[in-house]
Amino acid sequence: MTKTKAAAAATLALICAGAVAAPTGAADPVRKRVKVADNFFSPKRFSVPVGSVIVWKWSRLNGETHDVFLSRKPKGVKRFQSAPAATDFTFKRKLRKAGTYRMICTFHEGMAMRVTVTR
Repeated sequence: MTKTKAAAAATLALICAGAVAAPTGAADPVRKRVKVADNFFSPKRFSVPVGSVIVWKWSRLNGETHDVFLSRKPKGVKRFQSAPAATDFTFKRKLRKAGTYRMICTFHEGMAMRVTVTR
């Protein structure tokens, strides 16, 4: 048996025996889409792992202008706000710190959502 074949066999044996390090259990970042419609976000509550990208997409059927404003945030996170738009608009942000993020539409009282970012 050559050295290369012997090394490959040894590696395969370790993998089969479970001796190779397993993932740490931390979830991989995701890309989560949120619909911005007349007077609501959908979904309005969800959780994602650190590093996930949230993409807000305005409905083509909207009759009113909306925005996304970060009203409450984890300590150290910089506030953000999208441009106001009515239809066919997209806004995205990468959430890099664990904690609770609350977003509102500054044009419509009660139009709110919450994202929990986990480690």
